[in-house]
Amino acid sequence: MKLKALILFGTSVMILSGCNSGEDESKNDEANQETSEESSKGETKGSEKVESDSASKDSDSGLLNLNNTEEGWINFEGELGGNSEYITSGFIEYNPESKYKLSKGGYIAYYSGEDFIKTTQQEFEGPIERVPKADQIRISFHESFEESISLTEQ
Repeated sequence: MKLKALILFGTSVMILSGCNSGEDESKNDEANQETSEESSKGETKGSEKVESDSASKDSDSGLLNLNNTEEGWINFEGELGGNSEYITSGFIEYNPESKYKLSKGGYIAYYSGEDFIKTTQQEFEGPIERVPKADQIRISFHESFEESISLTEQ
């Protein structure tokens, strides 16, 4: 019985240590790739990412223009900032009569013109809330979703 527990414990430790070192390597690879991409494809102005190669982002993002993003997330007071692991889209035209679906969780900030209305948190994939007075939205999401997130009009 003790041998089974020892083997199980040893295997768990090996798996966990392998997972941790893989995360460190992937973070370093991502950082090196971002630096390389910035120097070869575009430039960074402040916290805004500017890409000169519009084909560099996946076109499956629907209404989200991932070539026009800023670092940070829009909080519940309408302020951009906070966590550097989040990305915020530019303004997206919004029709409150239409239905929209977000493919990943995120924060949706609603605007009437440039006036902030509110931010809602959406934890999972699904339809976003309808806000009758809004005509624009911005989506904030974790950077790990950048390759797979999309916003579609239904």
